Amino acid sequence: MRPIDSNSRRKHRHRGNELVEFALLLPALAMFLLAVGQGAEVMGTYQILCNAAREGARLSVVPGEFGNPNEIKARVVAYAAANGVTISATAVTVNQDEIVNPGAGACSATNACISASKVSVTYSYPISVLLGATINMGAAVEMRNFY
Repeated sequence: MRPIDSNSRRKHRHRGNELVEFALLLPALAMFLLAVGQGAEVMGTYQILCNAAREGARLSVVPGEFGNPNEIKARVVAYAAANGVTISATAVTVNQDEIVNPGAGACSATNACISASKVSVTYSYPISVLLGATINMGAAVEMRNFY
């Protein structure tokens, strides 16, 4: 008769622990990976909105485009659509009479205010994977007028 190794008995007793731990951690790992993926998608969409607003603001300050907010809105919508984000023209606001105060205090000869154009974009991003809710995103870009 052979002696029974106490180490092998211990291994035999704990053989199923790894499977139980894996079964418990797998859903948590899957939720973590879904959250990371959803977060990356949200950040990508936000970057597209920022770039679309920047494109609209850039077009707004070009001397020949002043007073054409519909064309500016169309450019913002087209930029977003080309990158996979669908927004409507009503979600874009164009203000070509924005006054920017670069310093502190009131506008004066020593603290001259700057005329600028501001383009804002709003978007409701649906989070369907994790929560089934929406996040309201917005981006606003202001550029100095060159006219």
